[in-house]
Amino acid sequence: MAGFENKDLTGALFKNEYKQKDSQPDVSGTCRIGGIDYKVAGWNKTTKGGVRMVSLAFTEKSDIPVVNNAKVDIDDEIMF
Repeated sequence: MAGFENKDLTGALFKNEYKQKDSQPDVSGTCRIGGIDYKVAGWNKTTKGGVRMVSLAFTEKSDIPVVNNAKVDIDDEIMF
């Protein structure tokens, strides 16, 4: 959402409408913790005990590679 900025200790996740592989997250979004912005990815899973859960991964936004002034999706393959 343009113009949206997370406040500290807040974030938002959205359904991944473009998921094509199991390795891609079911939900993704952003959050801010301690003044640092993170990209958040989540996968819907079920524990061995049958409890549904969402497994999360956080990547500091400054750690996301930039190529030709555009952020690179870490799930994309880069050909050299």
